[in-house]
Amino acid sequence: MRGEVRFRWAVRPGTRLRTAAPWIKKHDGVHLLQVGSTMLAVIGSEVGRPRADATSSLLSAVRGTFTTAADSTHILAIIANDDEPLHLADPGLIGASLDRSTARSRAGATGRRSSPTTDRGRMPCSAAPSP
Repeated sequence: MRGEVRFRWAVRPGTRLRTAAPWIKKHDGVHLLQVGSTMLAVIGSEVGRPRADATSSLLSAVRGTFTTAADSTHILAIIANDDEPLHLADPGLIGASLDRSTARSRAGATGRRSSPTTDRGRMPCSAAPSP
């Protein structure tokens, strides 16, 4: 890829077949979307500044924009749970997990054994220092 590409993203939950109206609140800097008993968290790294369009409407959405270029990494994750506590993950740990999955897939495709570290040298989540 050469140059830059501008991306727009949005997370807009549905209405559970018209049985629930979504609403959004912000808690500790994270946008949380509630739809009935389902809670979704929108977290990311290098995906722009997330903002909520409306806090209580059928068109409620969290959205953002960012510009990407070659060798850049952007992570947008949606974490959800139904009627249970929501555990938020660190976007960096999500990135490390994706790197390991990609390395295993590539190794499987070539018949090589995968390494616990990735091309970017990240440590596996189990070896990452605790906060």
